[in-house]
Amino acid sequence: MIAAIAVCDSELKSIVGEGDRGLFPINGFALDVLPWFDQAGIAFRIQSDPPGFDLAEWEHYDLFFDLTMGVAGPLAASSGYAAAAYNNPPSGIEPGEVAHLILLAGAEALLDQTVVDKFYEALGIADNACMFDSWFEYFVLHPDNVCRANYCDIVRANRITESPHKNRCGPPGFGGWISGR
Repeated sequence: MIAAIAVCDSELKSIVGEGDRGLFPINGFALDVLPWFDQAGIAFRIQSDPPGFDLAEWEHYDLFFDLTMGVAGPLAASSGYAAAAYNNPPSGIEPGEVAHLILLAGAEALLDQTVVDKFYEALGIADNACMFDSWFEYFVLHPDNVCRANYCDIVRANRITESPHKNRCGPPGFGGWISGR
């Protein structure tokens, strides 16, 4: 993921530079994984994009979908592993179940603090990252809508219930402490 963000660095800076000074231009970051096609890419949602889960409607949806092309792309190894697991699932496990686990793993990777830090560094907001916790969204979605939930939300919910600090919201390092929850 970190190598993929590095590939997008100049485009991210361009998008941020074009934004309205009163509103940060990027408000969503998605990892799009299609294990049955051995493809993965990242997408960015900007303020003018429609809300919701239809990544293909985002202006910057397919800018970085070639991150798995060839064996040297920054997401190629992960995409290849996901495709191999999907196409040759362990005995007793259906490919759909494997896809679910792959998408959960993708959400874990996207929300990993080192990835979040690198993303915020690329955006030039590393010093003010905590202010994005309340409105910035991360997405990993099932490409065929078999599961109509954001896997990042599932990961966050699991982190909250597994945490000794039950009132923690968001990925680690974001702040997000909310009293009374």
